Amino acid sequence: MTAAGVPRLHVEKVLNHTIDDVAEIYDRYDYAEEKRVALKRLDDRLRQIIRRESKALAFDRSERMPAAG
Repeated sequence: MTAAGVPRLHVEKVLNHTIDDVAEIYDRYDYAEEKRVALKRLDDRLRQIIRRESKALAFDRSERMPAAG
């Protein structure tokens, strides 16, 4: 997710990791909007990868087919 521009703190919140920090005890904010944005960026990135691999697989399959005619 960090490669997609998601701040590391937001990645940690999405993954529900705890941070050994005194401030964590007092930080009761739920980060819901930040998590939503992070997961949307991850979704967009995964869709890009799937589309690219899908196109590559389609190309590979057509290349292996014998020529008609």
